[in-house]
Amino acid sequence: TPERVTSHTVVTSVNRTGLDLELGSSRATLCAGVASLSPGCSITHAVYGYGDVVTVCVTACPTTVPDHAVYADLLRSAVDETCGALHGTSTTAVRR
Repeated sequence: TPERVTSHTVVTSVNRTGLDLELGSSRATLCAGVASLSPGCSITHAVYGYGDVVTVCVTACPTTVPDHAVYADLLRSAVDETCGALHGTSTTAVRR
C-alpha cells in the first residue's frame, strides 16, 4: 500500500474520428483499448471515439470495484441518462 495516493480515478479520452483505420481489407468499426492501473490509481476509464461510436473501457482493482459487472451497468445507465438529457435518445449498445 502506498503511503500517499496520487490519484484514485483516471479518465482518458481519445478521439480517432478523423482516421481511416483498416486491418487487411476490413475497415474498423470501433476503437478500444485498456488503460493500465498503477500504484495509488485503482480504476481507469478509457473513452475512445471513432466515427459515431464511443467506447468506454474500464480497468479496476477488485478491491476498489468488487463487482465489475455492476459497476459497468451503473456506468452504462449514467451514459444512457446523459445521452437522453442531451439528445433525447438512449444510444448505448453492449459489446462484451
